[in-house]
Amino acid sequence: MRQIIETVNGQLVEQFDIERNYAHMFEGLCTRLLSKLTAHTLLISLNRLLGNAYPLHIKALAFPSYTLKGHKLRFVKALKTQC
Repeated sequence: MRQIIETVNGQLVEQFDIERNYAHMFEGLCTRLLSKLTAHTLLISLNRLLGNAYPLHIKALAFPSYTLKGHKLRFVKALKTQC
């Protein structure tokens, strides 16, 4: 469980730049945080919908040849077999 929490926190910081915000008002801050959290949740849901074995590997949606720790993602293999 701790690894999942650290992975999500790392993704929000590195890929969604959640530490920086340029909101001038509290409502703007809430809107920006909510949009980033929604985008992250949507990407994880899309990975699950695609049947990806690693739903937290959201970077692979933008970069299909992306690998993590030497493991190729399932839909990358499926793409290669179709070509």
